[in-house]
Amino acid sequence: MVRFLHLALYVDAGRQGSASRSAIAGFAVTVAVGMALLIGGSFAHGTERIVLWLAAAAIDYAGPAWLTRERLRKLQRLAVAHFAERYGLFVIICLGESIVAIGLGARNRPLSVALVAAVSLGLLITVGLWWTYFDHFAQAAEERLRSHRDPVIAAADAYSYLHLAIVAGIIVFAVGAGSVVHAANRPLGDFARLALCGGVSLYLVGHAAFLLRMVGAVGHQKLAAAAALLALYALGGELPGWTMAGVVAVVLAALCAVETANIRARRAPSEPPAERQQPVRADPGRGL
Repeated sequence: MVRFLHLALYVDAGRQGSASRSAIAGFAVTVAVGMALLIGGSFAHGTERIVLWLAAAAIDYAGPAWLTRERLRKLQRLAVAHFAERYGLFVIICLGESIVAIGLGARNRPLSVALVAAVSLGLLITVGLWWTYFDHFAQAAEERLRSHRDPVIAAADAYSYLHLAIVAGIIVFAVGAGSVVHAANRPLGDFARLALCGGVSLYLVGHAAFLLRMVGAVGHQKLAAAAALLALYALGGELPGWTMAGVVAVVLAALCAVETANIRARRAPSEPPAERQQPVRADPGRGL
């Protein structure tokens, strides 16, 4: 129902001249086929249901991006500020859910130093995730989208698809953070350790992919931090939960510090070397 309501809104936009009817027609085909497979799969069982639902998801996601890519440019006019803000709100909601997960993990647990450390470090990791997105990343992406030569396609690739990795990373991290608090002074299991380290790593890889699509730059610092977190997952099987969270927090803090320093260095006005600066001479006829 939501997908067809979405399509009806596009049709209404087409009547108002804000979208191409031919583009909407192509988009409607993928919606109809995908939803038909979804509904058909609900009446099937076992492997047949799985196949139908996977096909429905593939068509629904791939339709706008590849099957009707050329028509997508005519589908809508992009309100850049609203578009970027909406996806930033998704990130805020997910970060808030991660804080809720930390609180639920600490519920009914006996108060201890390890528990307080695990909760505090989990919150610091959440702050680090927020910092990497909102300190510079979100604004830079919005400015780039505003001046992009093909904004609709760039928005579809970066926000509608690559942004999913960013959101998924936060959700997976939230699962790991709840497990860390629950087992603050014990070694984490493989699943909890993977959720903690892998979730943050997926988040950073999503950032790097987003940056590459929008700006064409490789986020070396983010990829290095993601690799370090995967190494922590592989090597940290004997570490207690609060120590694992502490190492993740340190990696994120280092990443934020390096990126902030790089941004400030790029923004600082360049000055000529001292030996090349010419002394200011007074003009005897006009004064200094």
